[in-house]
Amino acid sequence: MTQEEQRENGMDFQPFAGGRLGGAVHATAKSLVRLYAKLYHRMEVTGRENYPTDGPFLLACNHASYLDPPLVGSTVPRRIAYLAKEELFRIPVFGRLLRAFGAFPIQRNIADRTALRRCREVLGKGDPLIVFPEGTRSTDGRMKDARPGVGMLAAQNSDVQIVPVRIEGSFAAWGPGKLLPRPVKIRIRVGKPFRISAPESAEHLKKQLYREIGAKILAHIVNIDPSGQRLNEADSMETDGQTVISSETKESPDNGAGNRTP
Repeated sequence: MTQEEQRENGMDFQPFAGGRLGGAVHATAKSLVRLYAKLYHRMEVTGRENYPTDGPFLLACNHASYLDPPLVGSTVPRRIAYLAKEELFRIPVFGRLLRAFGAFPIQRNIADRTALRRCREVLGKGDPLIVFPEGTRSTDGRMKDARPGVGMLAAQNSDVQIVPVRIEGSFAAWGPGKLLPRPVKIRIRVGKPFRISAPESAEHLKKQLYREIGAKILAHIVNIDPSGQRLNEADSMETDGQTVISSETKESPDNGAGNRTP
C-alpha cells in the first residue's frame, strides 16, 4: 500500500507527536495547567483513582467551557487524545500545539467519518480519548442531549471502558460570552468505569440506538454527584432510579464523532 493510500485510510495517523521530547513537553504543560487551576480556580478533583492505569478508555465529560479539555485532561495520569473543531487547527502555531498535545480535528455540522475512524485508531492503539457527548459547549450551563456520534463510537468499541467525568464551575468561570476566565472554584468528579452493551440493530434503528447509548453515558455523568446540578425536567426521565436523558433531541441530528465544538 502506498503512503498516499495509507494516509487516505488513516493508517499513518499518530495521536501523539514528538517522541520522548513531546512527552516531556506534554507532562510539563499538564503540570502548568494543574498549577493554574489550583491557584486560580482552587480546583478540586475526586475519584482520580478510577482512571484505568493501562489500556484504552473513553473519558466522557459534560462541556460548558473552553477550560474543560485542558483541566479535565490534566487530571489523567497518562497522555490522552482530544478532538477539537477544525477551525482551531488553521490558527498559526496554535494548530501545531494542538496536534502536539494529541488533539486532532473534527468538522462541524457533517458526519465526519475521518474523525470517527481516528477515534477508533486511538483506542485501537491502547490510548485514552476525551469525548464530550453533548457535542459543543452548553450555552446556559445545563447539560443538553447527547449527539449520536458518541453513541456510535461507544457502540463500535463496546469492549472499551467508559469513564464518566463531571466538571462543575467551569461555566461560571469561563462560559460562552465571557471575555476572560474568572476565579471561580472548579470541581472535577471522576466516576467508576463502565461498559455499554450495544445490541445489533436494523439500519433504520441505529440512529435511535446511538442516541439512547449517548443518553446512558450522560446519565452516568449526572449521577456521579446526585446532589449537584441536574438536567432540565423536560430533558430527563426517571428509569429504575436512574436519570436518563430524553432521546428526543431539540437540535438537528449530527452523526459525527460526538465532539463537534470544544
